[in-house]
Amino acid sequence: MKRQGRIARTAAATGLAALAAAMLGGGAALAAAAAATFAAYSGKVVNLREAPPSSLEGADMLDWVKSNAVTGRAQTAPGEWTLNLFTVFKSKPGMTKIMLLMFDKKDPDSIKKKEPVEALEIAVRPDVTNFMTSVNVTEDMGFNVGHHYLIRFVAATSKTERLLSEGEIALVKDAPKD
Repeated sequence: MKRQGRIARTAAATGLAALAAAMLGGGAALAAAAAATFAAYSGKVVNLREAPPSSLEGADMLDWVKSNAVTGRAQTAPGEWTLNLFTVFKSKPGMTKIMLLMFDKKDPDSIKKKEPVEALEIAVRPDVTNFMTSVNVTEDMGFNVGHHYLIRFVAATSKTERLLSEGEIALVKDAPKD
């Protein structure tokens, strides 16, 4: 990995919030429905127009994610983008720190060699399954307008790396029409 750190960000692990709320509010049937709600996003990273309202959970959250997912991210300032990433991990991280890795798809060797444009260590609960973070990236960090980036969340130790979820995002100059 090339670098670690330098990303201005806020992170909020939603974890099993929807599931817990359903369990507290109405029993096992609602809990199962809440878990199934996010199954369509298992192992995927979704870029959102904006961070979701904190009051959303379960099916309402899923509807919001569907209606606010975008494939491209427009500049928030010249040479700067804010990524609002939502993911449902394939499995629980099982550790308190995971890595967010961002690879430029125009450089396939960097993906093969596991040399991301940017790597960020993120604190999470070991049992979290749903996760939301906002990340600022800039041209100064090596990001470029018109490039597509592979986004990966991984649980990594010094010896192993387990993929939790991945997705792709395009950095564009103007707002995408999707």
